Amino acid sequence: MPSLFATNLPPCGPRVQVAYENVVDRLRSIWLNQRGRVSVLDICYAVKHTLDSQKARFPTFALKPLHQRPQPYRSEAVFKFELPWIDYFVREAQTQTSERMSESEIIDRKKESPIPPELGFVLTRNDVLKMWDQWNEKRWAKKPGLPESLQNRGAEGHFDGLSGDSKRISESFSAIDLGGRDANMMDGMNGVDEEE
Repeated sequence: MPSLFATNLPPCGPRVQVAYENVVDRLRSIWLNQRGRVSVLDICYAVKHTLDSQKARFPTFALKPLHQRPQPYRSEAVFKFELPWIDYFVREAQTQTSERMSESEIIDRKKESPIPPELGFVLTRNDVLKMWDQWNEKRWAKKPGLPESLQNRGAEGHFDGLSGDSKRISESFSAIDLGGRDANMMDGMNGVDEEE
């Protein structure tokens, strides 16, 4: 799972947190359904397209008949914050997919406000800014790698502790074409090319 799709909530109000949770849940479910074959940026664009089309069909705070509600239903105050969050995810995914950042870009990024500018919050309280800094550090913390003993096991021909026969069976199952099942798991990924 990409670190961009982490589930730890930002230090802000409940509506903004629920909107963040909704967007992350959509991103994570598409990532898991695609088994990591689609790039993070493409997933973010697919969810952004879905939310933009819902915004066009169901403008916030406009009178709508009961049968014309966005699916899944959520309050309009929450939906209002889902749009900036997906813009944040698209921007962060573009940053990740671009070439490695130079040292000056890293320094410039640290000088920026820790609060995503897409949300439109203007805060100057040091305690709140410190909480946002901590949230950003948790999101971008490096995950520990495999211990050397497990890495060496893989090099010796073992596959997660399986012997040769079990390994062949496991490989044959992974080589089976699942047919139409992948098409049903797209869930909002129409028109998104798969990464090879």
